[in-house]
Amino acid sequence: MYMERQFRKRMQSSKSTEVEPKESDETKLIEGTKRRELKWHMCRLCLACKLTCIGWVILAYYVCVEKWFCKELENPSFEFNVTMLTLNSVCVVFGAAYFCSIVLYIIEKRRHNQDKLSEFQSELDHLKEELRMKDDTLKREQLHLEQRIEEERVARQTAEARFEMEKTEKEKALTRLSAYAGEKLRLNNPGLADLSDENRPNKLAEKFSELYDNDWTDALESLADTNQTEESQTQELLHMLQDIYDCCLEFAERQRTRFILDITKPSTLKDEPLDTDVPGRILSKVIDLQKQTASDAIADIRNYVLAKKENFTNNTSMQKYLDRCTEYCWIMAIQDPPMMLDFSPAQNEEFDKEIFRCYTRNGENVEFVVWPAVFLYKDGPLVTKGVLQPIAK
Repeated sequence: MYMERQFRKRMQSSKSTEVEPKESDETKLIEGTKRRELKWHMCRLCLACKLTCIGWVILAYYVCVEKWFCKELENPSFEFNVTMLTLNSVCVVFGAAYFCSIVLYIIEKRRHNQDKLSEFQSELDHLKEELRMKDDTLKREQLHLEQRIEEERVARQTAEARFEMEKTEKEKALTRLSAYAGEKLRLNNPGLADLSDENRPNKLAEKFSELYDNDWTDALESLADTNQTEESQTQELLHMLQDIYDCCLEFAERQRTRFILDITKPSTLKDEPLDTDVPGRILSKVIDLQKQTASDAIADIRNYVLAKKENFTNNTSMQKYLDRCTEYCWIMAIQDPPMMLDFSPAQNEEFDKEIFRCYTRNGENVEFVVWPAVFLYKDGPLVTKGVLQPIAK
């Protein structure tokens, strides 16, 4: 099998070599023929030169030697002269003829070279034209490729823009869905707080404790010149806080009812109690709106409270205390559900030390409440303890 394959390869190679002569082989053959012709003409030129030289040598010999120095030939015969002149003329004529033929060949050769140069020039021009046409074709192809690249780039940018837009819309949809799910989850679920809210219940309880430690103390000191007992002073501050808290609960509920009625029953011209359950999506939006407009509502309630407490107009500490009480009570009232301030237990009642701590002395029964306890909502978990003064043992 191997030998057979080798034989087939050799046959194919031999067949491939037996082809017609290429254009380059024909050109080489023509050039070889012309070189041989030129060589033959050069040989003829050399022969003509030799014959001419021989004729001139014979003539010189006849004139210089035989005629001038040879006495026997001082008076040569007519036949001798004719023979010498004929021989000399033949040599000269043949030499001149060969010389003329060589000159004519050179002229023809120059003309042929000029024609060939013209052919080469024409071929060069043709090649230049082909090159120009190919260059134009390449330029058109390059321009076409550049256009396609630009179209693909624009298409890619469009696809990327569409992808980014769809991605943004998807993220917005997911954000809305997450916000809706979060609102639905937080609705009536105070145990789940929004950590981005600065007024969430835990933070609000901390601020309420700071109110007792700072502003309440300053307000109590400002009442030192009123000839009241410490119990009366603390009870007055506590009653102010309780009044403000009750007003905020009432106003927040009224505001929430108005919002819901305006949304669900725009034809209603006056306040009326809600007789149906409010959809969670509406209630969550109303609660968010209350929180967003809390600063405006707090300013209005502050004016309402100060109008009822005109006797503290010149008392800066009391005004600051009332402002802080109004702010924190309103924010507590608009929580969902509202936070609860526990102003009980009643006097002489035994109190729970897990909910209230003692004011200045220890005891088991209540003498008066100083500061309310804060619950997350009604009947909910305790957030911060209250303060009360027990009956001395």
